[in-house]
Amino acid sequence: MTNLGISGETPFFAIYSVPLQVLYKVNFWEKELIAEDFLLFTKCLVKFNGDFQVYPFFGVFEGDAVIADDFIEEVIGQYKQLQRWAWGGVEAFPYMYKKFFIEPAGKRFLYASD
Repeated sequence: MTNLGISGETPFFAIYSVPLQVLYKVNFWEKELIAEDFLLFTKCLVKFNGDFQVYPFFGVFEGDAVIADDFIEEVIGQYKQLQRWAWGGVEAFPYMYKKFFIEPAGKRFLYASD
């Protein structure tokens, strides 16, 4: 999510904090989605007409560790985790397509860098 909002080379993972007021304005998360963070960022960007910034939230965490009884099970577990992350982009695409390519208000984002 924050890759889209931060310029530069800041390494990070899907850990974020969002003010409750912002969540209320965008009707909270989509609880049926796997990677709701990407869609939440997109919803905020559209809701606030591009006036939405993301700031790094630095902290120590181990969010991507897969633990299993043996090496093969760990490899399988990591593969399944990567699949879940990949589905996040697929799930958010219909919303993004509608907001950025179909609705007139969203088309301005496509030409903002021109």
